[in-house]
Amino acid sequence: MADWKYRPRAEREAEAARQLTQRQKEEIREETPEGFASRNVKVITFVICLAVLLILIGPVNIFWLRKQKNPAGEVAGAEMTVADVLRLSERGENLRLADLEGFAHTVSNSENFTICTISFGPYLLMAVSPSGEQRVQVCTLTHVDSGEEVDVMTGDVDAFLAAHGD
Repeated sequence: MADWKYRPRAEREAEAARQLTQRQKEEIREETPEGFASRNVKVITFVICLAVLLILIGPVNIFWLRKQKNPAGEVAGAEMTVADVLRLSERGENLRLADLEGFAHTVSNSENFTICTISFGPYLLMAVSPSGEQRVQVCTLTHVDSGEEVDVMTGDVDAFLAAHGD
C-alpha cells in the first residue's frame, strides 16, 4: 500500500467504495441465513427441467414400449383346441402356414425359416417353413409338462393326445 498515496484521488475513492461495498455485502450475507433453495438453485432447476422433460416425453415412450412389446410378431386369433390339432394332422404333408393363421400365434422370421408357435393348454404346436414359402416342412406338437412330442404331419396325434388325457 506504499503506492496508495501516489495514485490519483479518483482511483483511491473508487477503491475505498469497493471495499466498503464488499464489507456491506458480507454484513448482509451474515444477517440473512442461507436457505435450502438459495444453496441448491442449480439442482432445483435441473430437477424441474428433468420433470418437465419426462412429462413431455413420457407418453411417447409408453406408446413406443407398447409397440415394442410384441417384437416376435404375436398375432391375435382364436384359441386352438385339440379338435383343431386333429384337423391339422389330417392335412398331413399338405399343411400350410395359412392353415394356422386363424389361431393366436407367434411368428418368428429368420433368414432361412419362418417359425410359427401356438401355445394352448399344456401343449405347444410349432410349425417350421422355409422362408418365402407357405408349405410347412416340420410341425410338432409338444406336451410341455412331459416334454414328449409328436410330428403332426406324419405321427399318430390321436394316440399322443390320448396318452396325455385329451
